[in-house]
Amino acid sequence: MDLDFIKSKLDTLQGKNKQSTKFWKPSEGESKVRILPYKFNTENPFVELKFYYYRQANGTTKTFLSPSTSGNPDPVLEFCEKLRATGTKENWVLSKSYEPKLRTYVPVIVRGKEEEGVKFWGFGKQVYESILEKMSNPDIGDITDLENGNDLIIKFTKVPSSGKKFPETKVDVRIKKTPAVDPSNDDLMQKISDQVDIMTLFTEPSYDELKKEFENHINPENDPEPEVEASTGDATDETNSTEPEVPAEPTAEKATSAVELPSAAKASAILTPEETKAKFKKMFAEAANLK
Repeated sequence: MDLDFIKSKLDTLQGKNKQSTKFWKPSEGESKVRILPYKFNTENPFVELKFYYYRQANGTTKTFLSPSTSGNPDPVLEFCEKLRATGTKENWVLSKSYEPKLRTYVPVIVRGKEEEGVKFWGFGKQVYESILEKMSNPDIGDITDLENGNDLIIKFTKVPSSGKKFPETKVDVRIKKTPAVDPSNDDLMQKISDQVDIMTLFTEPSYDELKKEFENHINPENDPEPEVEASTGDATDETNSTEPEVPAEPTAEKATSAVELPSAAKASAILTPEETKAKFKKMFAEAANLK
């Protein structure tokens, strides 16, 4: 009997092989995460992707990665250029509404769930700006440093008391500097090194496919009978996220009960700062060669 096949089949039935396990979204309340260096671009952990979100007649939303993300021709952007070329304000405004929406992703580990490995957290412009502002503070520095970085405290509210119609995400930085994981824990060290290329998690549509979908979007009467499809991306805000469904998260209280990373404190007693730094550098040495 092929035991590897049996284990793979069990993982599939339990949802462990789903694409959704590669993404993380905050639950109601408070969570803590650590942004990690991105294995495929160690100089910048932020991966900026552009998506189109086309609402269907049956209420579902189709999500398409813009080919412009990879530098490929995009029929929608070409159409937008033609609209702007008319020189009218109306067409300029219309062209802006057709452009793809920015969604930024970073590799993270979730405190209390480090054993689940690296996931990608996607967010919109406001959260992106908030993180960048905090990172630009010289008193905080590089929060992604594997040896001496900072965790982020994410406070997510589905129904803000401010009366806003959309969920609210607030980001704070934990001042205390800590290693990303206990460097003496080889299993966790391997997990944060085993990152996937995020571009493999999305399918870029062909030029003709996207052109057809866009034409159906602006001329819905030409759209054939809608089919229910699984979304391939994520929406522009925390409300309409269409990333693959992530398994249910514990409550905020449970999610943060183990976030203090007690093992990190023990690490200093096991490895000297020089040894810790050397181990992290060695772990990402291969990643540097991928650039």
